[in-house]
Amino acid sequence: MLIDEVKKDVTKQFLEQVETLEKQLKKKNEEFTEAQKTYKEQVENHNKTFSDQLKVRNEEFKKLQVASGKQLEDLQRNFHEQQKQRETELDSYKKEIAILYEKNVQSAINESTASLKVNLETLKQENVRLNQEVQGSKNYYGKILIAFVLALMIGFFVAKIL
Repeated sequence: MLIDEVKKDVTKQFLEQVETLEKQLKKKNEEFTEAQKTYKEQVENHNKTFSDQLKVRNEEFKKLQVASGKQLEDLQRNFHEQQKQRETELDSYKKEIAILYEKNVQSAINESTASLKVNLETLKQENVRLNQEVQGSKNYYGKILIAFVLALMIGFFVAKIL
């Protein structure tokens, strides 16, 4: 009987332990299921958040691309306009330089003409003086010869200058 009593007690304790362990296992399974559910929700929330952030970033990137494209077009348009302005300015400068060159050439011609006119007047005066000397002294052929040589030299000089 004692053995039966001990068997009953051991069996009862064993059954209680199995029942307690089953309850604990059931509780742990429920906790695990709840943890899985929470983890799944968190993963879904993170995925949704990341997806939303990615959409926002993509939209921002697209806006940035559009803005950059517009800026690039504006820069290119401004560059072309500046090039046209520079070409216009360059043409204007070329025309001004051509006008100044013509004025300088005309000024040099006028200066040379004035110098030649002065030389011509000097030669005319010298010629008048020499003619007066020749008429004053017809017998002095030497003077005439000197005047002739001098006139040739002056003519040569004038021809060389021109």
